[in-house]
Amino acid sequence: MRRTTSTRAPSQRTQTIRRMRYYPRDPSPFWVEVVSSKVDGHIEARKYRGEELICQATGPDFRKAMIHATIAGLAEDEPADKRT
Repeated sequence: MRRTTSTRAPSQRTQTIRRMRYYPRDPSPFWVEVVSSKVDGHIEARKYRGEELICQATGPDFRKAMIHATIAGLAEDEPADKRT
């Protein structure tokens, strides 16, 4: 996975939200965006197929948000990572 980050606020000192996008190494329409609030620590994970939001999960911290995100599992046509 490769990652990109961005913020909504114009400067580091006033930044309140951080967005991280994760894209698969192999060509795929699926990607994940993780949004974190620096105000309350709340995390939101969103999975997309192209521009279509197909799954959304939240949690009070990164660990719990990722647990909620993985409960949904893979989309029907989403490729699985086959590790040996």
